[in-house]
Amino acid sequence: HSHFSVQSSSKHQVRFYFTSKFISSGFSFSASICFTLLLVAINKDMAETKEVVISGIAGRFPECNSTEEFKQKLYNNADLLTVDNRRWSPGMYGVPSRTGKLKEINKFDAEFFGIHTKLANAMDAQLRILLEVTHEAIVDAGINPKDIRGTKTGVYVGMMTNESSDYFERTPEKLTGYETIGVIRSMVANRISFQFNFKGPSVAIDTACSSALFCLHEAITAIKTGQCDAAIVAGTNLLLKPATSVMYHRYNMLSPTGTSRPFDIGANGYVRSEAIVALYIRKSTDAKRIYATIVGTSTNTDGFKIEGATYPSQSVQSQLIRETYARANLNFNDVHYIEAHGTGTGVGDKQELNAISDVFCIDRKSPLLVGSVKSNVGHAEPVSGLVSIAKVLYALETGIIPANINFETLNHNIPKLVSGELKVVDKQTPLPGNMASINSFGVGGTNVHLILKAHDKKMQTISLPTLEIPRLVFLSGRTREALIEQFETVENYADNNDLLTLINDIYKSKIPGYKFSGYSILGQTPRNVEIAQNNGSGDKRPIYFIFPGMGSQSLELVADLVKFKVFKQTVDNAHSILLPYNYSVHDLFYKSDENTFKSIKNTMFTVLIVQIGLVDILHSLGINPDGIIGHSVGELACAYADGCFTLEQALMTMYWRSTILTQIDVPAGAMVAVGLSWEETKKRLPEGIIVACHNSADSVTISGLKDITLNFTETLKQEGIFAKPVDSMGYAFHSPYLKGFVPSLKPYYEKVMSNPKPRSSRWLSTTYPEHQWNSPEAQYSSADYHLNNISSPVYFHGAMKHVPENAITIEIAPHCLLQAILKRSLPSTVTNIGLTKKTVSNHVNFLLEAIGKLYIAGAEPQLQNLYGKVEYPVVRGTPMISPMLKWDHTNDYVVPNFVDKKSGSEDDQVEIDINSQQDKYLIGHTIDGRILYPAAGYLTLVWKAFAKQQAKWFEDVPVVFQNIKFLRPTVLNTEGSMKFDINIFHGSGDFELLEGGSLTVSGRVKLLNQSTKENQIEHLATISEQMELNSDDFYKELRLRGYQYKDAFLGFVEANSEGSRGKVAWTGNWVSFIDTLLQFELISITTR
Repeated sequence: HSHFSVQSSSKHQVRFYFTSKFISSGFSFSASICFTLLLVAINKDMAETKEVVISGIAGRFPECNSTEEFKQKLYNNADLLTVDNRRWSPGMYGVPSRTGKLKEINKFDAEFFGIHTKLANAMDAQLRILLEVTHEAIVDAGINPKDIRGTKTGVYVGMMTNESSDYFERTPEKLTGYETIGVIRSMVANRISFQFNFKGPSVAIDTACSSALFCLHEAITAIKTGQCDAAIVAGTNLLLKPATSVMYHRYNMLSPTGTSRPFDIGANGYVRSEAIVALYIRKSTDAKRIYATIVGTSTNTDGFKIEGATYPSQSVQSQLIRETYARANLNFNDVHYIEAHGTGTGVGDKQELNAISDVFCIDRKSPLLVGSVKSNVGHAEPVSGLVSIAKVLYALETGIIPANINFETLNHNIPKLVSGELKVVDKQTPLPGNMASINSFGVGGTNVHLILKAHDKKMQTISLPTLEIPRLVFLSGRTREALIEQFETVENYADNNDLLTLINDIYKSKIPGYKFSGYSILGQTPRNVEIAQNNGSGDKRPIYFIFPGMGSQSLELVADLVKFKVFKQTVDNAHSILLPYNYSVHDLFYKSDENTFKSIKNTMFTVLIVQIGLVDILHSLGINPDGIIGHSVGELACAYADGCFTLEQALMTMYWRSTILTQIDVPAGAMVAVGLSWEETKKRLPEGIIVACHNSADSVTISGLKDITLNFTETLKQEGIFAKPVDSMGYAFHSPYLKGFVPSLKPYYEKVMSNPKPRSSRWLSTTYPEHQWNSPEAQYSSADYHLNNISSPVYFHGAMKHVPENAITIEIAPHCLLQAILKRSLPSTVTNIGLTKKTVSNHVNFLLEAIGKLYIAGAEPQLQNLYGKVEYPVVRGTPMISPMLKWDHTNDYVVPNFVDKKSGSEDDQVEIDINSQQDKYLIGHTIDGRILYPAAGYLTLVWKAFAKQQAKWFEDVPVVFQNIKFLRPTVLNTEGSMKFDINIFHGSGDFELLEGGSLTVSGRVKLLNQSTKENQIEHLATISEQMELNSDDFYKELRLRGYQYKDAFLGFVEANSEGSRGKVAWTGNWVSFIDTLLQFELISITTR
């Protein structure tokens, strides 16, 4: 045979073998077919390897604390824009009143992230929230965050403003230094990398409104080029600083009515909105959950445009879409829905839909559906692309596109809307196909286009087996209340194996920082839930298996425990091993009656097989002991748990032990539990009785001839000492009275243990006292060791002294009878858990509860080994996990408040520079050759400062000035700027205006009250209606008086002779307008 091999990128070896006959009959043709098939397979495999998917999502949206709440609001056609004073008073500075706002931005779980209060208060609120949202997105992907610490995970954060920095910088004297790492923009990404110990690229990016989707494009590129294996892609936007809105408003970007109406003829601008969203993306081959596959992304920039830098380019947008589809090897007809940028600006909507039409509306047989989530939430600016992704993911998951609300009359300026080739999704609409495109454009021209494809796995190919046991679920969280709520949610999905598999993968090991753990057995009435605070240290706790001996026998639980497949397999295997020896384990377990335990063989086998079955369950759960201690015959189970015995060796050891015991003559004996110390008991014992078991400091078991032992028991009782006979079935175990038993048993033991294995250090011997643990005879699980176990005392108390203070003990038996002894003899810091209790009615639930208690105590049972796990990725529609997570939001932290009033007076400083474009009009206010700052200017400055105190735009605040005193003039010059300090006292309204530290103007300002008499102005009596004075004559006269007014200050139009009636020009400048009104006073002054 000839052969060749090809190594594919996925590390799968592919070999072809050609026989000589095959080669001679046309190798070249056949081989070419094989090579073609091979290359197709390799290309497909490489493509799958490079596919990047959205695996987790979390976020805060306007009026929505989670992705699930946002989803419900979208499908309920909610308008999430509100009018309230959570950021600033509605209408302040004249900006539109409606915005989209997060519910709470002052809350943060600083303790979870190990962040000191000082740093938390100096940290950008965006970053605080983003830390929580990032954690949620990771968990939503089915990942325990600690499992990806140290990995090449990138962090890409899109953001525009960092207003917290501006806030802290206003008061340098109050800076703590923590602001250095709390508010600088780079730390928004770098802090996430630090907190989660991510080693991939970490950047904060600003491309304006396309920032977040640009981050997504960069992250995908990094993953495909090997710079990182996965990435957090996030965006943040909070509206803290009203000046930012004023800036956008003055640029005519915002809707003056505060309504978001994309594609509607009534669209008149966008509405600002907040959002903080994070995605967790990774390669499809690694994903446990896939919301969508990112089929393609591309980005470009408008470049120069004759219309201006912020004017959108139809041609560049359409070019971007074409390039994206070409790279993705897709046809434009493959996509039937576009989630548009759609901000609700007339120009933007028109340019975008025209660009979409240029690409998609050629030879299209059905209308292309378009929509914009901004109709619901407004424009979240740098985060808007991720908000759009959230909406599209809902559509891809459910097959229903949420409605584009506020759409009443289509924009007739957009031709394809009019023709019907584009259709706005104005009501919930089924999504045609399994893909959607998303546009995101930055105001400066940075454009991003994205294509998403739905996860096509709608059901598991292999179903999990139906089990007879209920489902046990583990959860952990920050607060008890959070866990209660989370368990209630999970209860609703008790049959959703995909979700439960994800949850198990997340919580199978502890999440550092989660203070509470709990378990729930689903489907129980009442609900079976237990929650407790975690072990404080967080250190791994050692686990000790404790095996009691005789007296723990019980068969009540067997019918329940065989519902556990592992346990049933152990029982069936034991049955097969012992059946050739004419012993039926099935008869023992399934046909028992009141006479069953009259047989020493039945009693011993019940104890051992149940112990081994329970050990097998624990092993299947990944619970392995750090220590093993057995009491009496319980040391046979120790040998099995330590790996020294196979199941067959353990059973045959017990078989011969119980068989030979019934074949020899031994005197009738008895055993009694006594509530005295080892030393005290020894002092009291009559001849014929020995101390057989040292159970604890104040508990022993005595063993001896029946009559003597029982008589001594009565004596102890009469003295008020606890004494209770143990059912040893007439045998005086661990006493000299079984001397004849040991030689008879020895050859059988030697045969079973012909090649004994060494005992590990985990197995603490109770057969030998501690000072003999290192002796040769104690080193192996040998015939001699186990024979000595029969005849020597049980040194249980000595072994128990070695149980660490932070241990978890697990008592393993048909009935746990050592719990009282364990509780008394071990420190209170030890957690003691019994797996069984013969008095309970439901043994399955009791065992599941015990496993749950192990989880709470700090062990990590692997439930997937009990219930199985679905094949990843989970199916489409698997419920989101991020909305289930809740935080400890007990404490509030600083949120910048740019409009907060202070007590006493408030200072406001204004800088005037006549060289600036804003202030150069003041040159027109020249008197006697000097440029003087106008009296009207002083009044306007005070008016604006007073309105600012009211958190309103000054034009919306009518005021009255009283007791004005102009104390000194202010001369302006071109060599530098001038600064005025305005100080207004709250309550009185008294104000002072200072220039260079000198008082310049004083007076009182207050709100106008229309009904107050003192506000009535005494007008001059009108003598003449004739407008005798025109502008030219008026200003000619003023120039003769030294007033060289120019430009803006030439606002006088006409007046009557006494100046009681007239007209002035309004140019939009309050200073020159008021100054012109004051000029009327000069008419009545006849002297020059």
